[in-house]
Amino acid sequence: MDAPADLLARTERLLASDRVTAPTRKVLQARLERRYGAPQLMSEAQMRTLRAASARLVPEPDLADVIDLAAALDAALVEGDGDGWRYAAVQPDRELHPLGLDALEAAAARAFGVGFDRLGPIDQDALLQAAADGKLDSGIAGLDAAQWFEELLTSLVELHFSHPLVQVRMGYDGMADARGFQAVGLAQVAEEARRGA
Repeated sequence: MDAPADLLARTERLLASDRVTAPTRKVLQARLERRYGAPQLMSEAQMRTLRAASARLVPEPDLADVIDLAAALDAALVEGDGDGWRYAAVQPDRELHPLGLDALEAAAARAFGVGFDRLGPIDQDALLQAAADGKLDSGIAGLDAAQWFEELLTSLVELHFSHPLVQVRMGYDGMADARGFQAVGLAQVAEEARRGA
């Protein structure tokens, strides 16, 4: 597995190449360079819970300092940059995610007496599984935990796999759209970027 610095260099080479169109380059370069400030929607406590949950659901520890999924989700919710749909029975995403995070935190306190971010991986996974199963014991009314968990997991996975570092690491070469796709083999462009071709 590439070190983050090597992965960044490969990604930058690919984005600068003539294989990537200007519109695609602009979008992916913005994702690569984006840094987030203080949360705009979530409280600090919710962000701690979200970061801990993100680390369990989309584990990529060597990229955690580069790809801040929790901050990216907070920003996406504020900017209205989501998938554009929701279950009719649940709250809009801007309300649903803070409520779900509060429920996860409350369930951790009820079961273990500490915050979710202070639990070990096994206990965190147990609570996340309870949420996925719709059996989160939080004492918070008005939350369909299973539907919230589905929305959370979907959002985190979308944010993760839309980041150019992740795409290059896994050998996805769909961003190399300048020459069409008929002659592009699986990971061919990523390999050429690795060699500096």
